[in-house]
Amino acid sequence: MDTKKAWEFFTEHKALFAVFFVALILRFVYFFSFATSGYYADGHVYTKIMHFLFNGVPIEKGIHLSWAPGYSIFLWAIAFFVGENLIWYKIVQAIISALMVFLIYLIGRKAFDEKTGLVAAAIWAVYPYSMLFTELIMSETLFMFMMALTLLAVLNAVEKPSKLRIFVSGIFLGSLALVRASAKMLFIVVPAWLFFNKKWNGALTAIAIVGALVMIMPYIFFLFTVYGQFIFIDHVGEHTLLMTSFEDFEEINPSTDQSLIYNETLDSANQKPFILYFESVIKLLSNPGKLLANVFDRVTLFFWVETFMAGQPT
Repeated sequence: MDTKKAWEFFTEHKALFAVFFVALILRFVYFFSFATSGYYADGHVYTKIMHFLFNGVPIEKGIHLSWAPGYSIFLWAIAFFVGENLIWYKIVQAIISALMVFLIYLIGRKAFDEKTGLVAAAIWAVYPYSMLFTELIMSETLFMFMMALTLLAVLNAVEKPSKLRIFVSGIFLGSLALVRASAKMLFIVVPAWLFFNKKWNGALTAIAIVGALVMIMPYIFFLFTVYGQFIFIDHVGEHTLLMTSFEDFEEINPSTDQSLIYNETLDSANQKPFILYFESVIKLLSNPGKLLANVFDRVTLFFWVETFMAGQPT
């Protein structure tokens, strides 16, 4: 794109770029005004896994590699270019959070119309939690960005079906599961939904699932080399789709600390991962409310609900 065309594109989308700059400014104002250490339990785990995967630093007791590795890889990529620096982690997260404005605009325009896309982008720009998570060493910001990219890829594959587009949408669905394990069933749920709604035929649906497995299975095999058995990514955890929730654990021993329950349950799951997996499937299927809550996750519900339930691609 030459300079003239770039300027024409900018002038045609002035409102959208204005929303982007507002989003970027708000995130940096928040960052410099309310900055904290940004490290909580999740950040500790992600950085430890990063050091194990890329630097060979022994993993400490209580940290399990079945956590979705995508965010650890993301941190490593930043550290590779600018060094391991907490400020740079936050700056990059602020930038990709602001860039979400463009993705949300495209989603709204594809699913509804241009005005809807612009309004949705503006809401995201000032949404408080979108700013909060940029300052935390947690996977939410990257996950929301990947969720938007995935949704765009799926919408594109529905609008103009081709084997390549559908395979790419599967790649994105698999990548999403590697960033946050609560999305690991979407690579089955989304293609199945599109199949039953006659958007894709059986062969195209299978292509999407294969694309997802291409992304997911290498890490599953890696876990096998480490633990000597097949373990599902983050098979038990607070934000996992197929989980026995903390509330269920507390019914067994209400006085036990949640973090201890989490670690003990991971150890237990390692002994019978497939049994626990299918037990959890059955349990969740018997509770549709909990199943939906876990599939769509608390910070990404509006993406899937608005696009796949409230509207259709144009």
